[in-house]
Amino acid sequence: MSEPNIVDWSIHELYAPIQIVPGLVVCLGDVEPPDDGSAVIFLERGESFGTGAHPATRAVLMELFGFLGWVNETNSHLLEGKRLIDYNCGTGLLALVAKAAFPQMEVIAVAEKNDHMIAVRNLELNGGTGEILVRSMKSFRGPRQVNKNKGTFDYIITQAADPAAGLMSALLKEEGTLIFGGHNAQVHQVHKNRIGEFFNVINVDDLLGWPVIRAEKIPQ
Repeated sequence: MSEPNIVDWSIHELYAPIQIVPGLVVCLGDVEPPDDGSAVIFLERGESFGTGAHPATRAVLMELFGFLGWVNETNSHLLEGKRLIDYNCGTGLLALVAKAAFPQMEVIAVAEKNDHMIAVRNLELNGGTGEILVRSMKSFRGPRQVNKNKGTFDYIITQAADPAAGLMSALLKEEGTLIFGGHNAQVHQVHKNRIGEFFNVINVDDLLGWPVIRAEKIPQ
């Protein structure tokens, strides 16, 4: 897997293709996609977070690609049956990138109320409505949904304001992996302590100035 492209975050990038990794770019609104054969993820402009330009989002993607860096064309079948959830997904970008890069996985995106329809429209833009399920956070956090999905996910990626570590642990399979980022160092440390109550924090990487945690569920 190629290393994610590291670029400065500036308003100009919002009006040009944003390269996530070589061969995979994000285009916002009416941005003209490149003609170099790159796969393209289209996003509507809006207030939901997650365009791939901000270093916090890019850092989470870097950790995801690093964690799954062993995947290649000859062994990608090992991801078949694996399930990933993009929790508090914003635009749905993380889910879209994960599905584009690792199509063998089942991907679910869970969105806040204000983001839900934006995420759905972005999936429609990319023909992903049949491949990525979108759930509202309110319904997904209900007791029935939690029980239905308890212990069913292999990976969770999130930039949630509250990582809800107990819920994340309940949703993950034994030894499942959580990748969490999106906060400055001061706030991140508080979340790290809470996550440590339910997870073994394997590493904390300060990527692009935005810390990212990768943690493994503590067996119950």
